[in-house]
Amino acid sequence: MYLTRGDALRFRSRLPLAIIFRAFGATSILLAFIFCSFGAGSIVLASYSAPLALRFRMANWPDLFVVRQFLEPSVCASILAELKTIEGSAATLYGRTTTGFVDDRARKTVRLDPAEETVKLVVARLWKCKEAIEQHFALTLKECEAPQFLRYREGDFFVAHQDGNTGLLNLDAEERLISTVIILSRESEQPEAGAHCGGSLVFSDLRNRVRPPVEPGMLIAFRSETTHEVTPVTHGERYSIASWYR
Repeated sequence: MYLTRGDALRFRSRLPLAIIFRAFGATSILLAFIFCSFGAGSIVLASYSAPLALRFRMANWPDLFVVRQFLEPSVCASILAELKTIEGSAATLYGRTTTGFVDDRARKTVRLDPAEETVKLVVARLWKCKEAIEQHFALTLKECEAPQFLRYREGDFFVAHQDGNTGLLNLDAEERLISTVIILSRESEQPEAGAHCGGSLVFSDLRNRVRPPVEPGMLIAFRSETTHEVTPVTHGERYSIASWYR
């Protein structure tokens, strides 16, 4: 089954979202869910330990909760230095098996395995932030998945996709309610030392394509059914951490 963008637009009056099945070979299929419309959303810039949140409301914008210094500069730099020493292995997709499978035509990045202390630190920070995220999204979150530490080298990317909570798949990943991305490396418009070009976190629907500004140490949380991608890295290496609340 293959649905074009035109098909999705024609189905808009009947379905809340359209499904695109794009085959990447005889045995590999990427499932992507593209929303036909977004309501008025919001970005919240906040420090979860601070009493005030700066709130911006814009039409047709995905609902984002942003903590600028989720990781302090020294902590972020320490984790980044550690990850640069690790070789890692290809990150997987989910859909055909419970353990995941590799398809570098859909997701090309390396998953890294840092020290247990580093993992525990990030998990503790995520749990500390949970209540503020629950309040923002008006959800009750019960658990947090083990974080994935990721490196994107030149040419690496992750196509537009959703992480869960679509209501259409019988997969464990469907239990995900909120996705989080922690930015570790600096993004630059022009090639320069210590930064990467490309590798942008982009949110999209049928009408809009939005790239929020990012900086090292920042956490971005969003509903797991929101369409998002990582654009191809064109220079340097991009480092980030992904995790999901359920």
